[in-house]
Amino acid sequence: MRKYLLLLVAVLVGLLSLATTAPATASTLSPDVTKVSIDLKPRCFNGRVGLAYRLTNGSQLPVNVSLKLFGGTYETILSPGQTRTGVALSHEFEIDAGRTIARLVSGDETAHRLVSYPAFSCK
Repeated sequence: MRKYLLLLVAVLVGLLSLATTAPATASTLSPDVTKVSIDLKPRCFNGRVGLAYRLTNGSQLPVNVSLKLFGGTYETILSPGQTRTGVALSHEFEIDAGRTIARLVSGDETAHRLVSYPAFSCK
């Protein structure tokens, strides 16, 4: 009987340690990665659609940001408190609503964030 009781205690301790170990999700990422804001706004440039982007680092550490837009990759390193703006140009007169994945790296932490933009026409 004592063997079974010890086995039961060992199993319960193992389950308890599993339950207290948090999975690596966005909610457990450091604030340095989650405090980066990414805004995409469509605009017309010489009759073609472009996405104006605004990246702001609200954290205390530098963050490397990478965006894939219209077949190109736009990368920058944001210092703490820094904002960067730019434009990703397309060859189209109009675009459908879409999404892109932003890659955020701070130290040895990497996160991916889905960023949406609306349909837009320059016709």
